[in-house]
Amino acid sequence: MTRSIYIFILLYAVFLFVVGMYSYSVNPHLYVVGALGGVGGGFLMFVMSMLIRKKVQWAFPATYSAIGVFTLTFAWRAGTFWYKYYTHQSTDSFVATIVTVLFIGSALLALQLYRSFR
Repeated sequence: MTRSIYIFILLYAVFLFVVGMYSYSVNPHLYVVGALGGVGGGFLMFVMSMLIRKKVQWAFPATYSAIGVFTLTFAWRAGTFWYKYYTHQSTDSFVATIVTVLFIGSALLALQLYRSFR
């Protein structure tokens, strides 16, 4: 069970990094925070996956907490960005789409982790 969890979290780290770098590559002046968040979140999840691989006991609850916070934050931010887009307060749907993709990835990982401990 630990090996599959380690692999899923490692893939999630790569996912965060790639999405953050993609958002930065689209417009480096506007999406610096996306790149920093993607790199920072990806690095955190990479470290946590290595700790889980080494079976450090506190790494499991810390990782699940971080993924829960990421999922809730991405859901909140996606809702906020889509609300602004649909109420014509913003014309940029790119950010809303990126954050929605991050939410979906985080929610899928949270679901997979839940299934692995049932």
